[in-house]
Amino acid sequence: MQKIKTFSHDVRGVIAPLFGLFVMVLIAAIGVSVDYSNAMRLRSDLDGAADAATLATVQRAQEAFAAGDEDWRKSAEKVGAAMFKTNVDAKAKSLKINDVKIKVSRNNNAFAAALKYSATHQTAFMQILGRKEVELSNRVSANSAIANYIDVHLLIDASASMGIGATPEDQETLVQTIGCALACHHDEPSWAKTRQSRAKLRIDYVRDAVREFIRNLEEQGHSGNRVRLSIHLFQNDIRQIFATSSDLEEAYAAAEKIDLLSYPGAGSNSAYSLKQLSQKLQSGGDGSRKNNRKSYVVLLSDGIESGRLKITADGQNVPDPNLVPTSPYHIEETERLQVMESDSCTEIKSQGHTLLTAHIEYLIPKHQVPSAVARFDFIKNQLIDKSYAEFAACASKPEFAYKAGESREIAPMFDKILSDILPTRQLVLTE
Repeated sequence: MQKIKTFSHDVRGVIAPLFGLFVMVLIAAIGVSVDYSNAMRLRSDLDGAADAATLATVQRAQEAFAAGDEDWRKSAEKVGAAMFKTNVDAKAKSLKINDVKIKVSRNNNAFAAALKYSATHQTAFMQILGRKEVELSNRVSANSAIANYIDVHLLIDASASMGIGATPEDQETLVQTIGCALACHHDEPSWAKTRQSRAKLRIDYVRDAVREFIRNLEEQGHSGNRVRLSIHLFQNDIRQIFATSSDLEEAYAAAEKIDLLSYPGAGSNSAYSLKQLSQKLQSGGDGSRKNNRKSYVVLLSDGIESGRLKITADGQNVPDPNLVPTSPYHIEETERLQVMESDSCTEIKSQGHTLLTAHIEYLIPKHQVPSAVARFDFIKNQLIDKSYAEFAACASKPEFAYKAGESREIAPMFDKILSDILPTRQLVLTE
């Protein structure tokens, strides 16, 4: 009896079986963990391969379509499938791809691709538990809504009001040098003195901003033939200083010519200049091909129109026939002051051009001669606010109506224009 009682309390023989069982459970847990970690690593690798494949598919679709390839969709899907296979083949032999499907689509200039895969990973330790495979699957997609081919046409006001001293200090310098701060340096001697004074004019800020715009455009990799540029200046009508071209280096050099024009009868006619430009340009497209370019027209002006009155044989003052009368207006001797109304922008927008308006607030000179007080009071009280409102309504979209007050705000305005028409990211993963 005592021996039986002693045996019931003696657990020394139980330790070894229990320890063995614990070790087996521990090894199984470690094995499951290893199998699971391998599966998740392979899942990550598959997702990376799928991401690369969808991006390659979108890029190939853009290129093939732009090149006129009728089988652009098939070509793009083939490229994506090949890239996915190449990346996956380099992975572990335990991975088996069961199915891969790639689809690519286009909506105007927007291309999208989606890749769906399913695969299985052969387990090592989990087979002991009856789990021979781990299923892996996912769907990823990418798109690009960037126009492949675009034209940017700059139409820049180079009338007398753009020759004002850019700051009060610059205006003071001009007054001390040539006797006034605005529209009084068109003759060659006065112009030479203006430049010798080193006073900076508002048109100088515009020129510097445009050149920086072109340089930034080039630095973002938009060279080659994908982006083309033209530059026109206007007073009563337009003058081209750079014809539409993809040579951005030449465009940068040509932009040095952005300056005040001087020719008889000079005024400022935004509406007629837009009309002239629309007659010169090809219609805008969706940007998908070289011959179907997305077209942006940037109209830069202070928004004040001025038209010279012509004296007829019988002594009557007749307005410039190209100036569309608007109201309110101010007549001063042989000149009519007004603002362009937004209806003048309809024609160029109807031809497929996206119109961006860069409004630079008119500067009232610090120094005025007595005879000009009424003129500038009218501009200040009647025209400045209206000019911006009409320019804003003129733009193709509200966000394409830009405004600069002080001259130092012109360069940041061009930075905003650049970012809006040329987003830096061209291909985007969406899932």
